Amino acid sequence: MKDSTDALGERPAPARRGLPDFARDFSSIDAFLAWWLENDVLDEPHASVFNGYYAGYRSKFGPYLRHHYRGQTEEIGRLIAERSKPSLLEVGGGCGTEALWFALRGARVLAVDVNNERLAVARARQRIVERGIGRPLDLEFRFCSLFDLPPEPSFDLVWMEQAFHHVEPRAQVYGTIAGLLKREGHVVISEANAWNPLLQLVLFRRRGFRTIVERTTEQGEHILYGNERITIPAVLARGFADAGIEQQSVRYFRVLPNVRAADAFLPLEKWVPRRAAPLFSHYNYVGRKP
Repeated sequence: MKDSTDALGERPAPARRGLPDFARDFSSIDAFLAWWLENDVLDEPHASVFNGYYAGYRSKFGPYLRHHYRGQTEEIGRLIAERSKPSLLEVGGGCGTEALWFALRGARVLAVDVNNERLAVARARQRIVERGIGRPLDLEFRFCSLFDLPPEPSFDLVWMEQAFHHVEPRAQVYGTIAGLLKREGHVVISEANAWNPLLQLVLFRRRGFRTIVERTTEQGEHILYGNERITIPAVLARGFADAGIEQQSVRYFRVLPNVRAADAFLPLEKWVPRRAAPLFSHYNYVGRKP
C-alpha cells in the first residue's frame, strides 16, 4: 500500500486532528505556537527537528514564556498592521513560526536560512497551514544567506529574531540590510542582551572565547558563523547609523530563563526599572531607512 505521507513528510491533515482555521482561530502568535507544541501533526524526520528546535519551550511554554514570546513581535506586528501587504524579509527563518504568522497577518514574506532541515520543517508547516485556511500563503522559504540576496531595495520590513549574533561577517550585515530596505522601510532585530552578566557567563561556559567559528555547508562551502556572538543595542545603532539607518527605539524585556517557576514572577517583573539594562536578557532594536 502506498504511504499517505507527502514528499515533505507531513500527513495530509485528517479531520480527527481538528485542524483549525489558522487565520481565524488564533489571536496571538504565542497561541499559534502553543498549538504546534501541543499537537503532533508532523511526521519524522520533521517532528524530531521541530521538537529539538523548541526543546526549551516544549514543557515550559507557560504564561511567562508566552507573554515574552508574544511581546518580542510587538514592534514588527505593529509595522505589518500599518501597511497594506508589506514585503517582509526574515533572516534566519528556522522552523518558520514567525514567517508563517506574518504571512497570516497579510505580509508578503521571504524567509531565508542556511539550515535545510529546518527549512523542510517550515515548508511542511506551511502546507498544513494552507490546508487549514484553504488558500496559499504569500510566503517562500529559501535556502540561502542574507548575502546571497540581490542587492536591491525589495523589502518594506526586515526581521531578525535571535539571528543577528550568528550572521558573519558582521561588518557587512548593516550595509546589506540597508541596501535591501526600501525608503521608509524598517529593520527590527530581537536579540539576546550582552549587558546581562549571567547570560554572558552561561555563553562563555558553552563556547569560551570562540565567538566566530568556521562551518561547512551541505554544499561543502566554508563559511564564518557567529558562535553566540551577542552584542548590545549601541553596537547595532552605530553599525546601522553608518549604513544610513536611523534608530527608532530600543526596548529591553524578560528577566528570567526558561523555567516553569518564572510563571509566578510575571506580575512582579513589571516593577523592574526599564533603565536597568543588565537585568534583562533580551532587547528589540528598531531602525528606519529615511
